[in-house]
Amino acid sequence: MEKRKEKKARNKISVLCITSVLLLFLILETRSGMQLSENPTWYVGPLDPPSIPDFNSIQEAIDDPRVLPGHVIEVLENRTSLLPEAPYYENVVLNKSLTIRNKPGHRPIIDGRGSGVVVRINASNVNFTGFNIQNGNYGIYVDDGSSHDNITANVVRLTGVGIYVSGGGNNFLKGNNVTISGSSGVEIHSPNNILRSNLMSGFDGHNFGIYDFYIQDVDNSSKINGKPVYYLNKSNLVIDPSTFPSIGYLGLINSENVTVRNLTLENNGQGLLIVDSVDIHVENLTLTDNGQGLLIVDSVDIHVENLTLTGNEVGVELVRTNTSTVKNVKAYGGYGVTLQYSNDSTIVGNTIISDRPLGVGSFGIIMYYSHNSTIVRNDILGNLYGITLQNSNGSRIYQNNFINNSEQIWSSGGSNEWDNGREGNFWSDYEGEDSNGDGIGDQPYLVDQNPLMEKWVFKKMFNVTRYGGKYLYVVTTFSNSTRASLNWTRDQMRISFKLTSGTNELINITIPRDWLEGPFNVRLNGTTLEPEYFRVSEDTNNSYVFFNFTADRYSVEIIGTRTLGFRSGDLNNDGIIDIFDLVVVALSFGEED
Repeated sequence: MEKRKEKKARNKISVLCITSVLLLFLILETRSGMQLSENPTWYVGPLDPPSIPDFNSIQEAIDDPRVLPGHVIEVLENRTSLLPEAPYYENVVLNKSLTIRNKPGHRPIIDGRGSGVVVRINASNVNFTGFNIQNGNYGIYVDDGSSHDNITANVVRLTGVGIYVSGGGNNFLKGNNVTISGSSGVEIHSPNNILRSNLMSGFDGHNFGIYDFYIQDVDNSSKINGKPVYYLNKSNLVIDPSTFPSIGYLGLINSENVTVRNLTLENNGQGLLIVDSVDIHVENLTLTDNGQGLLIVDSVDIHVENLTLTGNEVGVELVRTNTSTVKNVKAYGGYGVTLQYSNDSTIVGNTIISDRPLGVGSFGIIMYYSHNSTIVRNDILGNLYGITLQNSNGSRIYQNNFINNSEQIWSSGGSNEWDNGREGNFWSDYEGEDSNGDGIGDQPYLVDQNPLMEKWVFKKMFNVTRYGGKYLYVVTTFSNSTRASLNWTRDQMRISFKLTSGTNELINITIPRDWLEGPFNVRLNGTTLEPEYFRVSEDTNNSYVFFNFTADRYSVEIIGTRTLGFRSGDLNNDGIIDIFDLVVVALSFGEED
């Protein structure tokens, strides 16, 4: 009986001890602010009454072994009686799947002291919301290996890059305000992210850019300097100021039969982004201060014409894009036109000029593993490299002007044609001779077997002087061919010049009527053309002689009927016959034309 009573007493003592321990645990946990729940909350704040936080810094809370994935860290403003708005001076590394948020009514500041990453997210399934981030090389950086993170309602300012998202993707960014950063606002480098209602403004560099991974969910609730971001999947559409009057950023993804025209797009990672698209027409754009002025990826039949590009790191870039045309683009600075793994392209009539001292960092045309393209009639001036080809084959490169580039050409690992059979390119440092005066050098220039003696132009003008050089006429020719050595034979009333072309072409010869009048005869290599093979028209000032010709080399003669200026007596072409015309005769006495 006594033993039974003694056992009951021991049991009561054991129960009392267990109850006391549990009660003490509850008291301690309540004091620390931790709640007994599946996802307990920890508090970070100043060690200043009435606040009694669990931790005094955000990183201390993250690193504590008691803080486990799924837990919540709630951060108070770091204000004290002496410092009412003191930041948390930290470079936070968030390497656990936590929710870190501001305490309601508080807006804590995290300051990176001017260097490094202010908040680095190096875990998945993170929720990070409600902070002011400032003073670092990066504001928020989602690192490799991270995915499914939610980054919401943060203000990022005074950083090099505002928000940088890499890793595995599938992140959610909403309601962030990124402003007054140095090089970039928001950069997306991972797939399948969702962006809503983010604001970007006030950048010296690029407000927004998407890189390498182009499948994203971006609606127009995000804005750049108050203008919507358009990331479109559309077909049969015209985008211009009448249909889209305000554009902060423009991307076309998996689109077809779209025309983009008459826009100015600036200060983004890409001025215009085109991905997985077909039959897109880009016309009359001004693209300024972007990373890539125009980036085209994995697309077919893209037609680009009449663009002005200034201050972009790369002008026009085609990546895995085929059967496309880049025409009449004026690109200043950086990389002009770049083709990577892109075939059957036509690059024609572009002007690529370095705006950097000695062309440093400027490249005219780059072809990298790109084949079977036509590079023709481009002006490439003052770059570090005029044209660069690596492992690229089967392209035809002719009638281009390479002028004062530090290295005119660099080529490795490919075979290409540097003429059209008769006409090569103009190289400003070519020192060869032209013994027959046809405009084609007698000696090769590196890989170019038919270098041009003069800069190639579509509109070529020849000056003709009469009467001792005091009377000037201009014969103007228009043709996609090489024209050289124009001569005037007065007694035969004949214009002659050399014509060379590797393609079938048309020529227009414009002759001032106050110098030489028709009817005209035309001879090619000494053979007179029948009237049905050439055409003559005229207006008040000029006669226009047109004829077609096949690829070959020609001696051309245009023979007129009368020279009006000489026969009229108005030798100085001032509209009257007076003593000054006699002066012209005196000056020319004894001279031959």
